[in-house]
Amino acid sequence: MRVCFRLTALASLVLAGSLWSRPVSDPVADLFTPRPPLPPGAENQAAVPLRPPENPNPAGFKVFPSPPQTIPPRRPPFRFQANDRVLFLGDAILEAEAKYGYIETRMAIQDPTTPLTFRNLSASPNNRLRDADPAAANRDFAWLTNLLAEVRALDPNVVVLSYGTAAALNGPPNLPAFTNVYERVIDGLLALKPATPPRLVLLSPLCHEPVTGEPMELIAHRVAQMFEFAVASWILSTNHNTDFVDLFGLTRLKVNAALKTEANGESKPRLTEDGLRPTAYGQRSLTFALDRGLRWFPNNWRFGLLANNQWREGGFGLKFESHRRSDHDLRAVFTEERLPSPPLPVPIADPEQEYEPHCYIQLRDLVPGRYELRMDGQHVLTGTHEDWARYEVIASGPSWDQAEKLRQTIVEKNARWTAWWQQQREHGPGPLGEPTPEILALEKVISTLKRPVKHAYEVVRVGDVAPTTNQPPPTPH
Repeated sequence: MRVCFRLTALASLVLAGSLWSRPVSDPVADLFTPRPPLPPGAENQAAVPLRPPENPNPAGFKVFPSPPQTIPPRRPPFRFQANDRVLFLGDAILEAEAKYGYIETRMAIQDPTTPLTFRNLSASPNNRLRDADPAAANRDFAWLTNLLAEVRALDPNVVVLSYGTAAALNGPPNLPAFTNVYERVIDGLLALKPATPPRLVLLSPLCHEPVTGEPMELIAHRVAQMFEFAVASWILSTNHNTDFVDLFGLTRLKVNAALKTEANGESKPRLTEDGLRPTAYGQRSLTFALDRGLRWFPNNWRFGLLANNQWREGGFGLKFESHRRSDHDLRAVFTEERLPSPPLPVPIADPEQEYEPHCYIQLRDLVPGRYELRMDGQHVLTGTHEDWARYEVIASGPSWDQAEKLRQTIVEKNARWTAWWQQQREHGPGPLGEPTPEILALEKVISTLKRPVKHAYEVVRVGDVAPTTNQPPPTPH
């Protein structure tokens, strides 16, 4: 009843108000302000003023001053605790996570020194809520008993849930059954250990991603119906006081950008294979919703050094050991607080338009010329003094190589663990043994790879700037 009531109250929300749709001049500036959970698409909605009473002070009644209003405290950033056991449980989004590992990589590097264990039951045959027809799962809950038995064996402290995209593709008639089954899944997870229930993180469904040539009317209709499931997920999160990550808003922003790009005769990589299962590019893109939803400082860094070797205000994300610059070079030795995200899995024409936090270095008042950035002696990029005065975005180098190696190791661990768990499931009930030595060895490698290491950055003048001319081009004959 409470879900239906709140859905009715939220039915007037406009899709254009997605919390990702507002312009942001600095890609990470707003990530430093922790935010309480918000309904998907509701951030830009204008507040509706309360109507004053017709007669605020009727004769014969004394009006007392109102008590001082207190602002409820903001939800603190989500933090992992040492030795947390994190379980992914969901639909195609988290099934793809086992294959690509981007979400686990982002979570692992958020707390580089905190030991964590990640497991994924999204592909379990008992996980019926991932199906496109929740009504079938609603008629018989034997699957939920079996699923909760698997969860109990893993004893997670944190459960990341992602449901609704498959059901939303089939339309709003599925919504009552979906919310009913999802509510039972959440209640079942919390009831496994009533004294110390796992902390839950709910991910919203995705936005509809159209295929080429799909009419705009149909696109708008499908986006609207998927929005209803995103709101239902947010309501469940609010009712259970869990953390909530808005994937709908982020993917809607990217879908809009792709439509504009397509209108200009160009193309962008697809977020999903079939509207449901994310591609590698799509899975990586989803990780940047975690920063906002979990109120995390982003895993990027930036700094600027003035000509007098003084820091420019606004730098963050680094622990410096030493630095020195002149009007023609720079040398800085530092360790990142967190590894950057792995590189893009596909080439992008303009990586700066990927709606993600970037690393950058700014050096003003360099002698005119071309300057090369080297990281531990390895060439990274070259720019002019004007490029460095604006800032140069850093998106490759040894730290990115380390992040990609971390992700690949996570993918290998996931594949080995999934195969091992399938064997445990086939053997039936009984004491759960230790994972194989290969799995344990990979997890030790992961715990090492997620820790940033010290690097030396050098910016060296390598030549003059090519002369420019304002002469008009020759007239063709």
